Amino acid sequence: MPGTQIDFHQQEPERAITDYHSEQDILGACILTAEEMIETVTAETEILKRFEGGKLLEILPRKESLTGELLRKMAMLKRATAEDPDLKDDSRYTILKHYLQKLKLMNYSNLVIIEGSLAYFKDFLNCLYPSNYENGQKCPHGQGVYTFKGLALRKEI
Repeated sequence: MPGTQIDFHQQEPERAITDYHSEQDILGACILTAEEMIETVTAETEILKRFEGGKLLEILPRKESLTGELLRKMAMLKRATAEDPDLKDDSRYTILKHYLQKLKLMNYSNLVIIEGSLAYFKDFLNCLYPSNYENGQKCPHGQGVYTFKGLALRKEI
């Protein structure tokens, strides 16, 4: 959403299952958190598309916070549905499942963008430092010895 500013550092205070008045409240809280997560992941996607690493580092703590919050609320919802199986018949339960599936697809899309970017930069670095020379071999131009001690490229997922 162009022009929309999101405060990625706001956090909801911890709540226990007793803080919710009913199982319906827990379901509603899960949906609200999932919606916030969708907004955050959408913003993350836009940041990844623009290769804005600085902004990505700003958004990641919020995404981690929302992920933990959503996991806690989903655990509460799981306990609530064990106590009241009719809760799964609520139309909002279907909405929540749809949101979670959407989040899964969006995160996979971001994974593909990140892996593609890493592969691109890895190929770029291979052009600068060809891998066909082993450590300690002479360069073809007689400029000395290639040494790559400490040079590493890692993928984190």
